[in-house]
Amino acid sequence: MASIYEREGTIEAIEKFREAIALDPGFADAWAGLSLALVGTTITGTSAGTTSAEALAEANEAAQMAVKLNPESWYANYAVGGYFGSGMVGGYADANPYFEKALALNPNDGDLLVIHGSNLSSQGRSAEAFAAWERSYARNPLSAVSLLARAGVAYGRDRDKAATRDYVERALRLAPGRLFVRWWAGELYDGLGDRDEALRQFLFVAQENERDVRSRLSISNRFRFLGDHETASYWLDQAEAFAPTNSQVLMHRTWNLLARREFGLHHEHVAKWAEREPENRTAASFAIGRNWGTVVDTLAREDAQIWRGLIQEQLTGTLAWLKEFGDDRPVNPWNSWWFLRAGLDAKRLDDPELSAELLNKAIAFQHEEANPAREQMLICHAALGDHDRAIELLAELVADGYTSLFWIDYTGMLRDEFGIFGNIMSNVRFSRLIDQMRTSNEATLAALRKSQPDLFPRVSDTAL
Repeated sequence: MASIYEREGTIEAIEKFREAIALDPGFADAWAGLSLALVGTTITGTSAGTTSAEALAEANEAAQMAVKLNPESWYANYAVGGYFGSGMVGGYADANPYFEKALALNPNDGDLLVIHGSNLSSQGRSAEAFAAWERSYARNPLSAVSLLARAGVAYGRDRDKAATRDYVERALRLAPGRLFVRWWAGELYDGLGDRDEALRQFLFVAQENERDVRSRLSISNRFRFLGDHETASYWLDQAEAFAPTNSQVLMHRTWNLLARREFGLHHEHVAKWAEREPENRTAASFAIGRNWGTVVDTLAREDAQIWRGLIQEQLTGTLAWLKEFGDDRPVNPWNSWWFLRAGLDAKRLDDPELSAELLNKAIAFQHEEANPAREQMLICHAALGDHDRAIELLAELVADGYTSLFWIDYTGMLRDEFGIFGNIMSNVRFSRLIDQMRTSNEATLAALRKSQPDLFPRVSDTAL
């Protein structure tokens, strides 16, 4: 099943599993394999004309058929866990009993341990995730995927950058031609602050497979964080051309339009996505904030009645979302973002008590120590009026080589149109750190243009 990590392998696998089912409809493992391959397409890119929602619906039917045919099959339980673990249906916690049963039946499968660990990590259960990844490595020390999982432990738990790099390099030596390994290595290099090597790995995958969606989204994402929205759009356009209805592509387009402050297009994009896929949790979550551009526009015109109404609508939608997916579920790092957004909206509506409650929940829910999480935490502290802590966190990010301003800009800290951050930009140390991040991004882009010119669109590409 390793081939399902790459797009062409996934689509080819779907065809083969369907052929197997046609020959033997009672073959549980074929149904399970079909389900896992269909879930894989929600990441790597669905086949032409198929939406992620349609692929997931078929994946669910196939997984349920697999466990119905053989409830004691580890592979069938793995398939149901993989469906819930996609993050676009139900909750990550819904996958746990199926992954646990699959591991009880097959405790030594390295890939299963890696995916179970990733699912636990998505719930904020980092210690258990690290334990699963370590078990995968202990059982499969010559597996490139298990080596990368062990690198994740070295990076996320041990804070050992040298060991992280060593595990990544060993994985690359073992499987230099495996595109999923190259892509995951790129993600880990990016976490180490080595953007040049991260982008080199992503570009390798993109050039080896001209229809690989995941690598193009990773490249687009990095350029968005660097503030080069033209190059970010160039790579996102390619991914969109191959998989226009893929949820990952649609989500990245949402961020892209926000970063470019193309609010009208953002509103239209999100509304159409949510209308087309009403059961898609990701689409529904973005639809809650689809009026943000209108809020900024009416604020500029000093039309308080309109923008306050829109923010109240957004706050109400976010609180309803949290009621369904927040407090009563195991800790999910994404809940931190929801509490943060709701807390900022409450402060914009002059409700300091509710704002403080929600922002403190955002801090409590954030169990990750990765840099994007720290960026969100500094926003919380700034909104709570604790500028010293916010500046301390910003200084830690800069020292660690993290220079993305996306979340800081998106939440309004740099412009502070609503006056909810206490004019933190007037703080000399804070503004100097922001300037340092911008200068670093400009230097990185200049260096990349020299070292990896193929990352950037040519004049002929942008003229088409």
